[in-house]
Amino acid sequence: MNGLPSNRRTFLRATGIALALPWLESLAPKTARAQSTAPKRFLAVYFPNGAAADYWPCSGAGSGDVWSLSPLLQPFLALKSKMNVYTNLENYTAMQPDPFVEPSHARCTGAFLTCVDSDAVRQAMNVEVANGVSLDQVIAQVVGAQTPALPSLQVGLSTLNSSTDGRHESLSRSISWRSTTEPLYKEVSPQKVFDRLVAAGAGQDLGAEARREADRRRALRLSTLDFVKAQIGQIQQKLSVLDRRRFDEYLTSTRELEQRIAATAGAMDRACEVGQRPEGDYAVDVVPEDYDRGVHADLMNDLIVMALRCDVTRVISYMLDDARSDFVYRHLTHRRFRTDGSDPGTGAVGNFHASQHSGDSNDGYATINWWLSQKTAELAAKLDAIPEGEGTLLDNSVLLYGSDMHGSNHDANELPIVTLGSGGGVFRTNQHLVFNPTPNDRPLRDLYRTILDHYFGISTPFGANVKGAAAQPITELLA
Repeated sequence: MNGLPSNRRTFLRATGIALALPWLESLAPKTARAQSTAPKRFLAVYFPNGAAADYWPCSGAGSGDVWSLSPLLQPFLALKSKMNVYTNLENYTAMQPDPFVEPSHARCTGAFLTCVDSDAVRQAMNVEVANGVSLDQVIAQVVGAQTPALPSLQVGLSTLNSSTDGRHESLSRSISWRSTTEPLYKEVSPQKVFDRLVAAGAGQDLGAEARREADRRRALRLSTLDFVKAQIGQIQQKLSVLDRRRFDEYLTSTRELEQRIAATAGAMDRACEVGQRPEGDYAVDVVPEDYDRGVHADLMNDLIVMALRCDVTRVISYMLDDARSDFVYRHLTHRRFRTDGSDPGTGAVGNFHASQHSGDSNDGYATINWWLSQKTAELAAKLDAIPEGEGTLLDNSVLLYGSDMHGSNHDANELPIVTLGSGGGVFRTNQHLVFNPTPNDRPLRDLYRTILDHYFGISTPFGANVKGAAAQPITELLA
């Protein structure tokens, strides 16, 4: 590297890698330092099979202390002031005038970020793979131009080949659609996600020589940071005391993440003294005997934080599992639920989809929901711990957490939906918004319309019901 780049982005470069750095005021042009507007980011976190309806509803309605979190949302307690919970949102009018949609898992998941009926699109186009363009991709078409390395990122935890409910797997294994015929499938391997974030060109072809060098580095068990020592020293000399501390924290977290991923790499990598690192440590139906979904989730959370903190991408979709998850959550121990909370119990949890069919008061079903909320809350807390401007990275973002169906009834109304972050002060937070269910619940597309219009300034039409009614903004959200 001949000198340091003077533009918005700074990279550490060596053969086969280009490691994007977080925002450092000391390296920014003077005009950029005077700007206070943070990057606009969107993160959609999806969970399948709905929520145990007896334990999802929050008490009270309104803002501040007048409402409290439900048992399934209590993992978010420390973040309550930065979140909104929505009651009586629906997505069935995107598909039909009846909340009971069949096949429920495939079609409801397909509509989760598109708010259109994949069956109708498929029949109109006479193709097998079809859907609407998803919310994250509408955003990525605008915001992605500001982060050309990765306009968007799709990740997930699905390691089981669950049923696709009689529809094409694209509706069950992806929630992001770049176009009406182009699903963007999630990556479940932390190693591949990490490689994509740190590789030169952020996933573009490095060329044969660069690939050989990367393979040599992995075989020798060297960190990417070992190859950019000279550049690290050059940058450190130019930083203020505050930025040097941020830079050191970033380098430490990057090396720790490398070590954690290497430790979970699988038997082949551990057994070989010298050799190429396996291309994937986790894949569908390919996991080590000691696979732990909790470890997987923690790694993916850290990678998402890394991607957003380093500004490699500003748009991410995260599937906590596939549409009709049959995964057995044996790593979890039952919790005992009450209408006002829960306590640790005994016994391992079973199959997610089977527990959904066991009813809305089933502790196994609720325990899985609680754990998914816990992992999402941990992700949000990590984002909230990163200072940015006058707030935090979470404050300046919008994180959507929710499912495509209600609960054991599989209906597409009364959806469990939460948002965190105020979008840099655009939205009010600490609210439980209860919409009037008569004659119909409030359309989910109205929430998406509000995010598009008022946070991202995107006026592209998005979503419509079966009668063609357009989405309307939710004014109660606006600050």
